[in-house]
Amino acid sequence: MSLHVDTIPNRKSRPTILLRKAWREGDRVIKKTLCNLTHLPPHIIDGIRAMLKGGVVYRDIKEAFPIKRSLPHGHVAAVYGTAKNIGLDGILQRK
Repeated sequence: MSLHVDTIPNRKSRPTILLRKAWREGDRVIKKTLCNLTHLPPHIIDGIRAMLKGGVVYRDIKEAFPIKRSLPHGHVAAVYGTAKNIGLDGILQRK
């Protein structure tokens, strides 16, 4: 038995999105609709799909990747790149 999100196309309106359970009886596949998800926003439906596949869904990306330490370097790289382009990189000291 498996749970999955099934999208059923409709001709003139938006597709119907259903949470379904499926199992096999002999040669036939039987599907039972558990819930209609059509009214939910797309990001919630994507989260349900990810969880059914065994994934983990986070509300915010910061929960998944906590920042322990951050070093600013963009401004230094920009100054060094400009100095290198105009030929000052040989004159400047490393520190």
